Amino acid sequence: MSYARQILDTYPRALDVDVGLLAGAIDAMTDCTQACIADTDADLGEQNVTEMVTCIRLCLDCADICTATAAVISRPAGYDAAVAGPLLEACVAICKSCGDECERHARMHEHCRVCAEACRRCEQACREFLDAPGIAGRLVSWPLSYIAGIAGIPEACRPGSNQGNQMASTPTVASTTPTARPNGLP
Repeated sequence: MSYARQILDTYPRALDVDVGLLAGAIDAMTDCTQACIADTDADLGEQNVTEMVTCIRLCLDCADICTATAAVISRPAGYDAAVAGPLLEACVAICKSCGDECERHARMHEHCRVCAEACRRCEQACREFLDAPGIAGRLVSWPLSYIAGIAGIPEACRPGSNQGNQMASTPTVASTTPTARPNGLP
C-alpha cells in the first residue's frame, strides 16, 4: 500500500472522493515526476543531446506540473475544484505530450521508454480520477465560472444567470489611477 493511500485512509473525516482513485493518481504523478527528472538527467548525458532538447523541456514541464498537481490533490478535504480541475487537465495534456516525445526516442534510449510508460500511466490515472463519479460533476463546470471570475464579470451577468444580461446596463468606470503592485511590479 502506498503512502498516499495510507495517509488518505487516516483522514479524520470522510472524503467525498474515491480514495483508491485519488491515491492511484497521486502515486502515478509522483512516479511520473521521478521518471521525468531521471530521464532529463539521462538525456543530458547522451552524445546527441541537441536531438533531445524537446524531450528535456517536456520532461521538465511534466515534472513541474505533476508535482504541483499531486500537491494540490493531496489535500482533498476541501480542495477548490476550480484549481484542481485545470491542474488535472494540464497533467493529462503534458503527460500525453511528454509521453509522445519520449516514445519517439524509446528505440534508441531505454530511459525514454521507461519515462514514456510513466507518462502514459499518469495520464490514464488522471483521466480516471477526472471521470470518476462525483468528481466529474464538480469539475465539469469549472471553465466558464472560473474564467468569468478571473475576467471580473459580475455574477448576475455571467452566462446561465437567471438575472438576465445586465452587462449593457451596468456602468463601468475606467480607473486612471495606477494600482500599486508589490515589489514595484507593473
